[in-house]
Amino acid sequence: MRGSVFEEGRGFDPELKFDDIELVRRLSRGRRFGIVGETVYVSDRRYKKYGVARTFSQHLLMGVFFALGRFDWANRFDYEFGKHES
Repeated sequence: MRGSVFEEGRGFDPELKFDDIELVRRLSRGRRFGIVGETVYVSDRRYKKYGVARTFSQHLLMGVFFALGRFDWANRFDYEFGKHES
């Protein structure tokens, strides 16, 4: 995303989990977003700690709640960021 678009949108909402999804939803009004064909590496620590089924289900439900605009429901999940051991 271009820096000017990010700044215009006032950035992320620190009160929300999955704040990146909310940001894209908010900024996509009147704009087109696409997918960049690059490899992205992510951590698998949450999957190892809680299991694939639980983690996937949690992500899926949170995504559905965000798609419905129910950010408050998604925020009810116990979903900590940056507090996992390697």
